[in-house]
Amino acid sequence: MKQKLLFPFVMVALFFTACKKDAVNYTEFAGTAITATVTTVAVNSAYNYQPVKQGSYWKYAFSGATVDTTIATMLNTTAVFSARSYFVGVSKASSEPKAGSVYFYNTGETYSERDIDADNDTTEVIYLKADVAVGTTWNAAEYFVSKKDIGSKVTGKMVEKGITRTVFNKKFNNVIHTSILVQAANGSGGFTDVGNYDYYIAKGVGIIEESATVFGIKVTGKLYDFSIK
Repeated sequence: MKQKLLFPFVMVALFFTACKKDAVNYTEFAGTAITATVTTVAVNSAYNYQPVKQGSYWKYAFSGATVDTTIATMLNTTAVFSARSYFVGVSKASSEPKAGSVYFYNTGETYSERDIDADNDTTEVIYLKADVAVGTTWNAAEYFVSKKDIGSKVTGKMVEKGITRTVFNKKFNNVIHTSILVQAANGSGGFTDVGNYDYYIAKGVGIIEESATVFGIKVTGKLYDFSIK
């Protein structure tokens, strides 16, 4: 079974595959609180919703018949795509034999993530516009490039700001909740909804939880360990 989501998960539908509906099972993670180190981040510092310093890492557990895990780790490297400079990380899922690369483009207000997985499939999405008001929407695929894209619309929306969110017994403050709607061309000049993402992004930490619902299949990723340098 191959699951693709954003950070370190990739996009849905054209970008997501799953074999069947699975029950959520977080048993091995639910009994213990997260223990992690966090460096204090100033409110006005750049990249404060996505740390990018070398050695920072995030470990996620994904719901399923069994729990799959993924770790993403930042490197001391940058890369340039379309004249934009990206911070580089490596992403490895427990279900995959090879690691993939992940790239973060941050302005302090706009946050996008580009994935190049072990099969060399590339996707990118703007998952956060930190400076917009609740209810605002944006073109989440403004930087999107994929050899598999056969016609799609990807729309981001600011759902909540300044909330608290508890994940595996750890309470996170200053959390932003965004959603991403993915639509595919339906062949008759219109678009059909194929998937929806919900992101919870904590200031100074990054993405702490994400859920994706695609063609009735729901997968959830939750942060169970991390270290911010």
